[in-house]
Amino acid sequence: MSLNLSSKSQNFEQRTYTVNNILNKPIVDAKEDRIWFEIEPTSKFVQYKPNNGKKERLGFESEIKIAYDKTNLYVLAKLRDPRIDSLNKELAKRDDDNKNFDKFSVLIDPYSNGQLVYNFTVSASNVQSDSKIIRGNKDMLWDAVWNSEVKIYSKYWIVEIEIPLNNLRYSVENTSWNFNFERTIRRYRETYTWNYIDVSYEDVSLQKGIVNGFDNLESSLRLSLMPYFSSYIENFQSQYTYPYNIGMDLKYGINESYTLDATLIPDFGQVASDDQVLNLSPFEIKFEERRQFFNEGTELFNKGGNMFYSRRVQDDLINATKISGRNKNGLAIGVLNALNANSSFDTLKNYNISIVDQSFNKNSSVSIMNTNMYQNNGLKKSNVTGVFTNIVNKKNTFSYSANIKLSNEVEESVNTGFSAFSFLRKTSGNLRYELMTLIEDEKFNTNDLGFLESNNEIYNSIELSYYQFNPTKNLINSNTEIEISHKSLFKPYKFTEFEFEAESNIMLKNYLFTKIRFKTKPFESNDYYETRDDNFNNPMKRSKNLYLGTYVSSDYRKKFAIDFGTGIEFEPLYDTRTFRWRASPLARLSDKLSLRYVLSVSNTKNDYGYIDSDSFNNESIYSIRDKFMITNVLSGSYIFNNKINLSYKLRHYWSGIKNKSFHFLNNNGYFERISYEENKDINYLTWTSNISLDWIFAPGSEISLVWKNELGDNENIFERNIIKNLSNTFDFDPFNSISIKLVYYLDYKTIVNND
Repeated sequence: MSLNLSSKSQNFEQRTYTVNNILNKPIVDAKEDRIWFEIEPTSKFVQYKPNNGKKERLGFESEIKIAYDKTNLYVLAKLRDPRIDSLNKELAKRDDDNKNFDKFSVLIDPYSNGQLVYNFTVSASNVQSDSKIIRGNKDMLWDAVWNSEVKIYSKYWIVEIEIPLNNLRYSVENTSWNFNFERTIRRYRETYTWNYIDVSYEDVSLQKGIVNGFDNLESSLRLSLMPYFSSYIENFQSQYTYPYNIGMDLKYGINESYTLDATLIPDFGQVASDDQVLNLSPFEIKFEERRQFFNEGTELFNKGGNMFYSRRVQDDLINATKISGRNKNGLAIGVLNALNANSSFDTLKNYNISIVDQSFNKNSSVSIMNTNMYQNNGLKKSNVTGVFTNIVNKKNTFSYSANIKLSNEVEESVNTGFSAFSFLRKTSGNLRYELMTLIEDEKFNTNDLGFLESNNEIYNSIELSYYQFNPTKNLINSNTEIEISHKSLFKPYKFTEFEFEAESNIMLKNYLFTKIRFKTKPFESNDYYETRDDNFNNPMKRSKNLYLGTYVSSDYRKKFAIDFGTGIEFEPLYDTRTFRWRASPLARLSDKLSLRYVLSVSNTKNDYGYIDSDSFNNESIYSIRDKFMITNVLSGSYIFNNKINLSYKLRHYWSGIKNKSFHFLNNNGYFERISYEENKDINYLTWTSNISLDWIFAPGSEISLVWKNELGDNENIFERNIIKNLSNTFDFDPFNSISIKLVYYLDYKTIVNND
């Protein structure tokens, strides 16, 4: 074993370490057995945050040892703590990386190019979390199967980690990998790293040390299966059904770089319910993707931005397959194909997404991506192709991103549209700026497989920001941003909106986080979308406005913490006034039990917008109305241990409008009052509850028991009595589902070795 240092900027040194190739596998028990005694450690961590570059606290020194064999990578961390009884060790669900605990992380970049970093984190209670970090963006939905153990001693605690190499993509010809190790001391809210990270650079993906000695790696078969069985009891309108499903996920390593993932007859019945809201806008609401298959291993497809919105692939899925990976030369390939159909197979759709991405100069890349959807019998076909580039200069101080996309829709006719995007950023230092331009013509559409809120627009913006990274007398850190944006239609070229926005974020010495936000539109805007007129003829005038909001968040190390935000907005055109606030207290009753409550309230006097259409006169009807929204959410968890947990989320959402007057638009885009007798008031409410008991009974294997309850209604009887509305909610027919699902992980190597 050898330990060396090589020069790096900022007068710090890039760490190097030579890993040991071992013949005997250590027992993962958080003990320094004979194998570890023969391996020399590396130490001397440096503070990452809040005092960037500061040495370790006296008595809190960290030591790391690394080893590997033909199948696994091993890490042992000895983390000293002179006050071990103050170690924070709140329990959490797997992948919940935001609890009150000390933790240790291993970050691995096998290709040393900053494109993809694997992160394995273990808390002081041996709660695992893993993620992929793609150009600074953490994907917590990626799951690997690995082993860890933690033991707490009188003056230190030990973390021992075993990572099967089949979780990583690497080249056997590359004997040097980039590594970093990260330790968080929660009671001081301090984070330390093995290799120094300069926080004045936004992209820290290349700021890692070098681990040499991976010269005995072999390319071996990577094959795992995850068969599942699920059974349901469902009740709706007093009718019971008892569906069940049997299916399987497969993961196969095509070679050392590329992996095939497939799912056959997947089951998404236990996925948490969407948070439904009243939508008065002309735009679709984008919901979060919660299905694991469409979250895991899809980071390549995210390069296309709105080209891929996986929720387009509905739950009536027959099968789905994806291939993804990156080789030693930086060439990444991703292909995803999904097929779904309704129960009678009258509607059959095939979805396909493919991308080729080539990295160069380590953290720069160029890509080409295609998405297409085909509906059976040729009823509809759509195709979108995009070319993307992201260029970062050698000093890692500037980045430039650009793309161009072409869309084609074939239904009764052929529509071809285009989009172009340009983004220049200064990404280092205290003073930074951004310049952005987006152009979308009137025929550009990605919504058969992507997500596009609106097209036919030109958007330009400039942003200036100032960052204070190291603590001062009163502040830990802060940043202030100013943004100016201008919008117009692409065709015909007409002004739509001008906005000025300023925001300041401050972390005080007592870890009270505060945010102040100011926003204004100093000129009246032209809203061509609210009119629902596809020809973009006469816009609805929107008022000048002024918005001021603030947000505070208390210290999350405490047993009781709270987030609170409020905002006010004024629009003089129709005397519109909005007041909103949100409170979210958190209580940690023990290291096992935590509760969070969210109350969000919004009231708008004299809100205005589209309400209906007059088919006889072929005109849109608008209203001036009072609008309100109240959301109550109670969530929490009881963690029995790091393998078994009970979690729940109860949500009641209530929103509505009371119309005060009805209007047409005149030729100048302003309201002219009309007589309109129809009742267009809205009283919208939903209730959802999700309660889940999960047991990870073996690595990668899990049993889940889930109860889901959903009900709601949308009616025209406006009622502002919260007690009566809450009571009425439970008079509706609920959908109830109780399900149990068993997933079992089978690894080919483990089966063969056991035989």
